[in-house]
Amino acid sequence: MLKLRATTALAAEIARIDRQRFNEAVASGLYTCAPETVAGRARSFGLVDLVVLFIYGRLLDEGITPRHAGAAACRLLTYFQEMPLVGEEWMKLDHIVYVVFEGQPLTSAWRQSGALDRGAVLLGGREVLSERKWNLKLIRERISARLREEDEERVIGPIGIED
Repeated sequence: MLKLRATTALAAEIARIDRQRFNEAVASGLYTCAPETVAGRARSFGLVDLVVLFIYGRLLDEGITPRHAGAAACRLLTYFQEMPLVGEEWMKLDHIVYVVFEGQPLTSAWRQSGALDRGAVLLGGREVLSERKWNLKLIRERISARLREEDEERVIGPIGIED
């Protein structure tokens, strides 16, 4: 399993989000699940953190407000943390579904794709308003490839033109 980690700068690049806007979202409490840090040190994002940040970025791209995108992303991280998915099981999970329930206020939850009756009208007694399936396998593969590429560049160094 890939053990590489990313700083905030690389994490923002991988997630295709603006680093400054991300730092503002963290500082203002809109993205509450960023890895902990101390003054003078960069945040260190693991693979699970990067997947969650990537999904946050895609939600922002779709016009979801930072508050709602941050809440959804952080619920996903909590979902992963509450299940034995961070080890080998995490790597076997190919898809996950984001479910929004009818009601005021709207509520949402994350579910494993295989554990969800797609097209169900009710889930846990609540009416399902929408479902969104995310391809975790593809997201993990892209992030892992970028982390390996970054690691190789650090070890080998930039390729220059010889005279």
